[in-house]
Amino acid sequence: MASRTVSARRVAWRSKPKERQLRKFIFNGSIISAIFGGISAVRATKDGPRDWRTVLLWISWLATIASAIGTVVIDAQQAELEED
Repeated sequence: MASRTVSARRVAWRSKPKERQLRKFIFNGSIISAIFGGISAVRATKDGPRDWRTVLLWISWLATIASAIGTVVIDAQQAELEED
């Protein structure tokens, strides 16, 4: 019986980090900055000329998003290693 209780606790404990992971992405400064950069990119695309600079704008925004997500993932992995 005791081993089943421990297993149930582990399952309940593992569901919490998923919620925390989402918070890590939402409240991270680099993600917020990238989102505001995306808003600026949308405005520039909507109001400005559509030429090669627009394509470069979107490519740079995608690189910013990728970098921000990578930073959050690496920070989460480092924090997890420090806990162990």
